[in-house]
Amino acid sequence: MESNRKLKAVVFDMDGVVIDSEPNHYRAICEAIGEGMTLSYEDFLSRFAGRDERFAMGEMANELGIEYDEELFREWSQRKAAAYAQFVSEHAEPMPGAVDFVAAVARAMPVGLATGSRRSDVDSAL
Repeated sequence: MESNRKLKAVVFDMDGVVIDSEPNHYRAICEAIGEGMTLSYEDFLSRFAGRDERFAMGEMANELGIEYDEELFREWSQRKAAAYAQFVSEHAEPMPGAVDFVAAVARAMPVGLATGSRRSDVDSAL
């Protein structure tokens, strides 16, 4: 089946496509959870990269033997957001070639940015 449709716009995913955000998410979640957090970066990537924050934190609490409830999630989530904002403002790195590629596409058509991250994470990263 052939299509004669032409692209009218391109939407890029932020995390892992435009910016390398996982190192900062890892550092921030370690900071938020604090003492006892022993998850290696490699394990974090294989188990939680791209996953829902609530799920990831619940799994980590379970491994630490900590009762996980809505109050703890809010506390860790707020601490993670603050740490992420600091880390990403200091260490945000675009993926190799992303800046040039997005700029080239933007010269030809409208571009957008999509993400599953919270708005404050996007604002900090950009």
